[in-house]
Amino acid sequence: AASDVYKRQTSNSSIDSLHYIDRNVLRIALFELFFSELIPIDVAINEAINLAKKYGEQKSGGLINAILDSIKNKNKERLEFKRNL
Repeated sequence: AASDVYKRQTSNSSIDSLHYIDRNVLRIALFELFFSELIPIDVAINEAINLAKKYGEQKSGGLINAILDSIKNKNKERLEFKRNL
């Protein structure tokens, strides 16, 4: 499911092209964004950035931030159910 969301939302052809840490951090964040009603949008994004910075490569935090920010902006209506969290 997360791989499909990633493919639809980015110009990259596959989530598999990312470093394995970035890929898995992104999968967790996408689940939290689109399927969890308990986690606010900004919390999901900030946690993903922090995980990427801690466990990923040098530029992982910025990459995850850019990808998730783009996805968030493209899906404002879809993420409306989380507005009041």
